[in-house]
Amino acid sequence: MSKPMEKMKDDAAHAAREPASWSLHVDEHGHSGAYEPNSVELGIVGVAWVVLIVSLAMTFRYLFRPGEKGPDHIKRRILHDGGPQ
Repeated sequence: MSKPMEKMKDDAAHAAREPASWSLHVDEHGHSGAYEPNSVELGIVGVAWVVLIVSLAMTFRYLFRPGEKGPDHIKRRILHDGGPQ
């Protein structure tokens, strides 16, 4: 077995025996598993939430109050044109 493979095997065995020391070892390399987003990413997510909320609000508004009450609405012309001849 090559030297790097032996080292990996020894590290894995050590981690299995002492998990707390493994997490400290991983943390030394800056790979703790936690991710902190920057302000640009938070801004993009914020804008996406605003778009989602506005689109949902408009969907429900036009679903329950479509605003087709005007006498000049196109559906009136289609419904009252006498039908097919």
